[in-house]
Amino acid sequence: MVIKGFPKAKRAYYIRFNRIEDYKLIKEIHESDKSYKISFLCNLLGISRSAYYKWLNHRPSVRELEDEKILSKIQEVAKSNNSLFGAMNMYYTLKNKYGYTCGHNKVYRIMCINDIKSNYRRKSRYKYKANIPEETSENILNRDFNSSKPNEKWCTDVTEIKIPSTGEKLYISPVIDLYDRYPVGISVSERNDTCNIWNS
Repeated sequence: MVIKGFPKAKRAYYIRFNRIEDYKLIKEIHESDKSYKISFLCNLLGISRSAYYKWLNHRPSVRELEDEKILSKIQEVAKSNNSLFGAMNMYYTLKNKYGYTCGHNKVYRIMCINDIKSNYRRKSRYKYKANIPEETSENILNRDFNSSKPNEKWCTDVTEIKIPSTGEKLYISPVIDLYDRYPVGISVSERNDTCNIWNS
């Protein structure tokens, strides 16, 4: 599993999760065939025998039991409101409504590693204002883009490109003869000055 792009909390969780899966594999192989020694399997997977036996004899800690309790309540709250709460809203709900004393970082960590996230998306405050052109050109072509002879109909448009090395933008405006679709001219500018791009 590729965990490079995961948040820090989830990366730490999956590193530990993958190691536990290795422990389980060693235990399963050893129990199915005693000829495979624990020391051999540990060396094969790059795990110390002491780490394996520590996991084998592990009992849930107070923190793990507390995390399971908090996770259960988080899942309950998320289910009740269709996952509207992010980490901070969930933290305040657990604290003020249910009396949990855990910190907001713990709530974030538990939600992160269990893929519990808010489905709510804030509406953008930006309201698009349509630009009213000062002058509207006459629709001469009326969508008839065919021509019976050269130099009868020319069309142009502006294309924005970004220079890879510098990141600067250029605006290119070619002119096409609709008779043979062959470019008859081109203009390049550092600004999208469509009004004046062909005045020169």
